[in-house]
Amino acid sequence: MDASLVEAASAQMRRRAPARALEDAPESKRARDASARLEYAGACALVTETNETAACLATCVMGRERACARDLARALSGREDGGEDASWRPVKLAARGATLLRARDADADASGACAAATRAARDGRAEVSNVVEKAYPIDGAYVLGDVDGMKRACAAVVRAVRRRSADARATRVALAVAYRRLENVGGERVDERTREDGEHSRRALTTSVATAVARAFEAEDASCEVFVDLKRPAVVVFASALRARLRDGSIGYVIGVGAFGRDEDAFEVKSSGIFPVSARSLAPKKKTPKTPTPKRLAKKDVVVRDDGATRELDDATAGVI
Repeated sequence: MDASLVEAASAQMRRRAPARALEDAPESKRARDASARLEYAGACALVTETNETAACLATCVMGRERACARDLARALSGREDGGEDASWRPVKLAARGATLLRARDADADASGACAAATRAARDGRAEVSNVVEKAYPIDGAYVLGDVDGMKRACAAVVRAVRRRSADARATRVALAVAYRRLENVGGERVDERTREDGEHSRRALTTSVATAVARAFEAEDASCEVFVDLKRPAVVVFASALRARLRDGSIGYVIGVGAFGRDEDAFEVKSSGIFPVSARSLAPKKKTPKTPTPKRLAKKDVVVRDDGATRELDDATAGVI
């Protein structure tokens, strides 16, 4: 932008223009805004030729999807200054109470970014969002029914978690598969009879993903023994079923898989299931301040009890409490 134009605008506004007004050219601003636009391909944008991807599915407060996407992108990018970041692009979802982000860098580690964001929030180095609830990492994605794609996606997840976690490199690995399904609320009817009996059901999907992950561990290390342990798992694989319109126009499911190691402290085992660490649980507890004595009573001989009631003292009991 021309310096004379900046000076003229400053004179008209009767205040100085920002110091970086000349650096923030309109072209760079448009490029930044374009990189942060929604990917309208939906969950199909996660599926690549190698079935490797870097994305994150987060649940949030109903109606706060845009704020959730903004806060989640800042947390995954590791920005402590709270500035805008376009390294994670939001993906269009026909669902409420959830948001999906995909990394612009194809070599990004989504599970590692989620674990790092959890550590930063727990240590107090990052501000905890009040709308983000749970973040599910996605290191691999495939279309339901693609057996070869499932194997490649699970192999990518195993390679990523073995790089980060020492528990995943042990000779005996306790494995657990956590399941989450996000149905499309864009108007398509879902047959309730096939909701729990199809390939996308909890029982069928967790079994197939667990088998593929166990074989991927054996391919990485032939001496590795993988067994299922839902109470104290060393590695938790999150399988997220996203109902979406596929590239051929049909309605199907895109399965995203990601994993955390136990030493990353990014998941929690509860009686209701295994989930990523809730962002709300990491928020500092606010202490309720004590109610001060009202000014109208401060000048009198008044005792304020714990229940908030007041009692005025007479001369006989003035010095006794």
